[in-house]
Amino acid sequence: MAFYIPRNISPADQILFDASGNAVGIQAAGSSSQPVLGMTPAKAAAVDSLVSGDEVPGIVSRAVRLHDNPLAPASRGTLITDWSSSYSGSTNTADTSPIVGGSALAQITNASITASSAANAGSQSSGMRQCGFWALSTVRVSGAAAAACYVEFGTDATFANNCVFAASVPNDGRWHFLTSPAQVAWGTGGTFTIGTTNFTHVRIRESASLCANTGRAALVSGDRIVLGPVYRNPSARAFGMVRVDDGVLDQYVPRQTLATDFVGKSGITLTAGVAHSALSVCQAFGLKATAYILTRHVNQPGGFLTATQLRDLQDTYGWCIGFQSHANPLSSNNISLRLLGNIGFTICPVGGISSVNTGTGVITASSNHNITTTTGVAGEQGYPVTLIGTDFPVPASGAALAAGDTVWLRNVAATTFTMHRTESDSCNNTNIITFSSAGTAANWGYRYRGSAADSSAIAADFATGQALMQGWGLNGWRHYAPNQGAFGLETESVLLSMRAAGTLRTGSGTYGSTGITKADYTPRVVHAGIGCGPGTNTAGQFGTSISPWLTVPSNIDTHAGGVHAEAAIRAYVDDCVTRGAICGNYHHHFSSQASLRNFVVYCDHLRLRIDQGLMETGTADDLYAALVAARVA
Repeated sequence: MAFYIPRNISPADQILFDASGNAVGIQAAGSSSQPVLGMTPAKAAAVDSLVSGDEVPGIVSRAVRLHDNPLAPASRGTLITDWSSSYSGSTNTADTSPIVGGSALAQITNASITASSAANAGSQSSGMRQCGFWALSTVRVSGAAAAACYVEFGTDATFANNCVFAASVPNDGRWHFLTSPAQVAWGTGGTFTIGTTNFTHVRIRESASLCANTGRAALVSGDRIVLGPVYRNPSARAFGMVRVDDGVLDQYVPRQTLATDFVGKSGITLTAGVAHSALSVCQAFGLKATAYILTRHVNQPGGFLTATQLRDLQDTYGWCIGFQSHANPLSSNNISLRLLGNIGFTICPVGGISSVNTGTGVITASSNHNITTTTGVAGEQGYPVTLIGTDFPVPASGAALAAGDTVWLRNVAATTFTMHRTESDSCNNTNIITFSSAGTAANWGYRYRGSAADSSAIAADFATGQALMQGWGLNGWRHYAPNQGAFGLETESVLLSMRAAGTLRTGSGTYGSTGITKADYTPRVVHAGIGCGPGTNTAGQFGTSISPWLTVPSNIDTHAGGVHAEAAIRAYVDDCVTRGAICGNYHHHFSSQASLRNFVVYCDHLRLRIDQGLMETGTADDLYAALVAARVA
């Protein structure tokens, strides 16, 4: 950057005017250099339109392409089969191929029919990064939301020796390009060894056992699953997102500093001792973020962003503001929104309490309660429940407890907790309710507040949060990121309905907290869906069992518990580049210098690879537009 020495204008200096009398520049006296030219009013207005009032560069939208040739979907990967060689199965004449120029179509019309074909190129290696295929399933007579299918590769037409993965096909009558999980999640049969044994045949069938295990009705007369070509290693151009969660204040207001100067591989340096926010870091690296918010906490004291601040992030800085949850259910076993379903509805039934200590107010449950709360930088987030039953303990002061009352619980140990009348008290461990009488422990219990025995409360949570976001003018309300381990069958059914209704566009998953192996965390596909089994993994956040109906970029934990994770973060981004994946991070707040540095490292590596032309970047809005352009969203 050039530096200049100021001086006062002397009488010998000349002010230059254009033909209309507008001052346009200055010529220094006795100087042979070019005049210092300024702006006409029209030019000044044009330049001014590119910046905001506080001189922040304006956000210029541009198309992002994830595929080299989105008008030719047949180029998505290397063809395994187009069902034209030794096909066995039903004949389809009712549907049009999704492939430009057309293709043969396989069809399944009942649970006993299998679509089977020889691989087009004969014997093929079973070693592949991923498999992708086109599928369409009609709206089911039973009303089931998705079909549960097996995709198998066999050494011959008997499939006695095979490898297999499971996939969900949305029952919406539309074509979808679906993908497998990484091969670490595939199964094998007979003597088949993935990566060593070649295959010659492919078949796809609806699995009665998968349907039974996931509570879905198999197809009956009037239903059909239609299948287009199958490919190996479908690929896309890498896309990197910056994600922050929970709407925590230091995403907007600078708070944490770096202990030492950060000298980035992208050529950008951040100086030690300067307070940063997620916004200031993104600005330094020329990136826009997607912030997923908890609508109940917006405008709430205790460390959360206001609607005005969120609008500024959106309107001034080009961020996308997405949705996580309204109620934001929290638990130590990471079941999140599922607490609003039957799990939360039955979490502590009548008879689930063992004892009450009247003096300390400590209550003992008959099993682990998984209660958790947050405070401080993470904001105050409690664990609200609704009391059920009769003969509750009698508080030593204040109102009596009754069925239907809401109280907040705070963890003491695995099976013990205290009760509080406000969320803030539970988060800060103040004003514990003590009792003058223990009541009858066996006669009462609790439900998670707002829960229902079905998916209705989960659907209501989405509807409430999305309506609030629309009221605040936040345009990303159709982009979703689950908080904690939110996926279960109830959540899935809600999201499927939302996608069909156009109120869901993208989802954003996590890699870091699940223990998934490196080979498995990147969705190596043009449409970025983690295609896999139709069931749900209740032990982890995503595992390998998220159905491909939701566009789910992977995310690495850049908070990382406040532990330096530079090598892992850079390796993750590079792996996504290699795989053509849609990658992201997830970050809550800068609780430590290490947490801030990890976020900075992630942004630095995105900037490096973007500048090298190896990946695209943008918000969830940009990603959605790219997916639509690629005809695969």
